[in-house]
Amino acid sequence: MAMFHAYGAKLRSSSAGRQVGAAIVSKSGDILAVGTNEVAKAHGGQYWPDEENEYDGRDFVRTTDSTSLMLSAILKDLLARMQHLKRRIY
Repeated sequence: MAMFHAYGAKLRSSSAGRQVGAAIVSKSGDILAVGTNEVAKAHGGQYWPDEENEYDGRDFVRTTDSTSLMLSAILKDLLARMQHLKRRIY
């Protein structure tokens, strides 16, 4: 039963890349807590589908993936530094 609840919690996450759910149970099998790996809502709480959000900054709502943008910027910076270093060596 605990795995069922953990699986259900995992499905609440809006990003397929970070779908993690957890259920904490007592020795007797009583469910004590259920949680998911989700983006925290501004000013506390979590996002719910039927709720209107003033600012929803989650990746799936944005037009671009913030992680991909960050990785691209890091890679461009690394390549520029390597090119600069190569010019100094030769």
